[in-house]
Amino acid sequence: MNKTPTLEEVRKFAIDAHGDQTYGAGVPYQVHLDTVVVILDEFGVFPQDEEVRMVGYLHDVVEDTPTTLEDLQEFGLSESIRDAVDFCTDEEGQNRKTRKANTIRKWTETIEWEGLKTGWVMQAIVVKLADRIANLRQSHLNNPSLLKMYRKEAEVFRAALITPALPWLPKAMWEEYDKLVKP
Repeated sequence: MNKTPTLEEVRKFAIDAHGDQTYGAGVPYQVHLDTVVVILDEFGVFPQDEEVRMVGYLHDVVEDTPTTLEDLQEFGLSESIRDAVDFCTDEEGQNRKTRKANTIRKWTETIEWEGLKTGWVMQAIVVKLADRIANLRQSHLNNPSLLKMYRKEAEVFRAALITPALPWLPKAMWEEYDKLVKP
């Protein structure tokens, strides 16, 4: 693709990439992707920034589909969008605990290295938080075991993404997160 894709083209790309995947109890994965973007809008995060919404649609595409970062480049997405998607993508590991530990390490190193120098770090963190809020809300509705797992991970997740280098993170989003992880 020669031109930069539109938000609607990115949404379609992500939905097509996830194919028949489901979210929760047979809900099409598209619902999760749309929910993450709606949460960004709900909390007024980067209201005029289509790139953060693109990252919202693409946040799981490398992790959960055969799509690669190179595919995103060929599709015409900027380096900053690809970097943000990479930030949102879990690292490899033999089980969830190892994957999450490796991912937290990546987040910490990225935040320490990039800090506020680049907008994509802020976008990625906010998308990751919107993703977790979406997952928590869905878990409250119909998946108590998943909710228990998210609660167990809550403090590590929070500590990894709240940093003095990025004090601007939307307080209302963290308040919603904290409300959702309380037993």
